Amino acid sequence: MWGQNLRPICDADRSALSGPVIFNLTYDSISQTGIILFWATDSPADSKVWWMKSDSNYQPLIFTDSIYLSEAVKNHIVPVGNLQPATIYNYLVASGNGKVIVIDSGFFINLPTSSTRKYQATCHYLMSFI
Repeated sequence: MWGQNLRPICDADRSALSGPVIFNLTYDSISQTGIILFWATDSPADSKVWWMKSDSNYQPLIFTDSIYLSEAVKNHIVPVGNLQPATIYNYLVASGNGKVIVIDSGFFINLPTSSTRKYQATCHYLMSFI
């Protein structure tokens, strides 16, 4: 009969198969050549960051650089350096507990070479009424 071999997963089984949960992924200290990435996990885990210069939409992501920190922590702080000014980067962060790895991602833009230049984003909304 269908479902005959199914059994409920008890909490002990679930904890053996689950990895840490990543939350509060953010960044700070953006400069012309670097950035610091921050995230938290609900249980101690290692830290890995991959990054690449953004190519164009719908192209395969091939991360060219990475940093690995093996210390198991809950609050992850990873400085990334040797970046090019005024460049968009995609990044991927991962944390694992030896059994399961969890991943989150995002992008950032480094500062331009001229620190006196200021940029302002403006949004324009077009509305049509019929």
